[in-house]
Amino acid sequence: MNKKSIALHQVVKKSASIEKLKSIGKFTHLPDEQLELLSRFSEVRKVFPQQVIIEENAFSRQSFFLISGSVGFYMGNDHLIDLSRKGDFFGETDMLFYKRSVVTVKAKSHVEILVIDIHKILGQQNVNYQSLIHNLFIIISMLLTEKKELVSKISEGNIEADKLERMNSRLTAKINALKLSISQRDKQNNFHKSRIEEDTLKIREYQKMLSQQNNLASLGLMVAGIVHDINNFMSAIMGYADLALVQLETKTKFISSNEIRPYMDEILLASERAITLTKKLLSFIRNEPEPTSIVNLIPVIDKEVTSIAKRLPRNMSLNFHSQCETDLVTGDEAQILQIFQNLSNNAIYAMKDTGGCLSIAIEMLDEKDRTYLLHTGATMDATYIKLMVQDDGAGISSKSLVNVFKPFYTTKPAGEGTGLGLSILKGVVNKIGAFIHVESQLNIGSTFTIYFPVRPEFNSK
Repeated sequence: MNKKSIALHQVVKKSASIEKLKSIGKFTHLPDEQLELLSRFSEVRKVFPQQVIIEENAFSRQSFFLISGSVGFYMGNDHLIDLSRKGDFFGETDMLFYKRSVVTVKAKSHVEILVIDIHKILGQQNVNYQSLIHNLFIIISMLLTEKKELVSKISEGNIEADKLERMNSRLTAKINALKLSISQRDKQNNFHKSRIEEDTLKIREYQKMLSQQNNLASLGLMVAGIVHDINNFMSAIMGYADLALVQLETKTKFISSNEIRPYMDEILLASERAITLTKKLLSFIRNEPEPTSIVNLIPVIDKEVTSIAKRLPRNMSLNFHSQCETDLVTGDEAQILQIFQNLSNNAIYAMKDTGGCLSIAIEMLDEKDRTYLLHTGATMDATYIKLMVQDDGAGISSKSLVNVFKPFYTTKPAGEGTGLGLSILKGVVNKIGAFIHVESQLNIGSTFTIYFPVRPEFNSK
C-alpha cells in the first residue's frame, strides 16, 4: 500500500441522503434543491479504529465532516488535537490551496464521516451550482475560524511553539483567502446582476417596439381588408347603375318601373351590405361583443346566386343546386355573404378570358370530405355541410396554391388585385368555426369548399 495517499481501510460507503446532510448543523439552512445537488457529490463512510483517513503529505482531494466517533490529528509523532463533535470539519488543505496535507488524521474509535468531493462541485459550470458554491465557501470559512480558535487553545507540552505558530499562520492565510474568494464572487454576481437588469430593460423596450409594429401591421391589414370589401360593394353598385343607364339610354319610349326596378334593388342591397360592414367596424373599434346567430345557408346563397346571374358575362353559365337535411349554420348573413362573394368574384375573374361554367353547390359530406376534415383536426362528433364554388378557369399552380391564403399574395397583374380577398376569407371562416379546402389544376379550374358546422341542436349524431 502506498503510504503517501489516503488510506481508507475496511470502510463501508453509501451515498449521502438529504436527511444525512441536514444532520450536519452547518447545512440545515441550505434549501432542499441545493442539498439535492450537494448529495450527488457526497457519501457516508464508516471507518474502523486506528485506520488512517488522511495521511500527512498526501493529497486528500476531498473534505470531511465528522458524524460520529472521534478522530485524532498528528504531525509526525506529535499528537495535536482530537475532534469528536458532530459536524467538525477537516481535509481543507488540498481543497483551498491544492497542497498536500500537513497532518495525519486517524480514527480513534468507530467513525462515521461525511465525505464531500468539493473539487468536483467547484468544477460545475451549471448556473444552478453557483449559489451552492457560494454557501459552501461561507460555511467552510466559518468552520476554519472555529478551527483556528481550537488550535490556539492547544496546551503547551511536547508540541514545539514554532509548529503551532506555523499552523496558526496557515489557518489565518486560508481564512483570508476564502474571504477574498467570497468577496470576488459577490462582485462578479453583482456585475452579472447589473448586466441582466440592463439586458432585461432592453428586451422590454424591443418587445414594446415589436408590439407597436405588430399593432400597426394588424391595423393596416384590417383597413386594407375593409377597403377590399367596400370595393366589392361599390363595384356592384356601379355595375347595376351602368345597366340602369343603358336601359334609359337605349329605350326611346317610356320605361316602366318593372324594367328599371331590379337594378335599383341590387344597388340598394349592395348599399345595405356596405352599411352592415361599417357597423361591424364601429363595433370592433368600440370593443363590443359580436352576437352569435344562426343562418339558413341555402336562402342566403340562393339570393346571391340570383344577383350573380344578372351580371354574369355572356361567355359564362351558372349552375346551382342544394341537397342537405339541414342548412342551419353558425355565423351571420354578412359573414357568409362575405365568404361567398369573395369566392364567386374570384371564380368569375378566373374565367374572364376563356369563359366557362360557375358551379355552386350546398351538400352533405361524402367520405372524401370526412377524410380531409379528420386531417385538419376537426371534431367528427359534429355534423358539417359544405358549400362548393367551382370554376373552369385558368387554375392555380401547385407553387401558388400553398400561398393563396397569405395576406397580399396575388397572381393577378398589378392594379387588378390586392392579395387580401382569400386572406380575409380565411379569417372569417376560422372565426365562425368553419374549414376551407381548395383543389386546383392549371388550365382545368379550381374548387373551393367551405365546411360549415351545423348548429348542435340539429346535429344528427
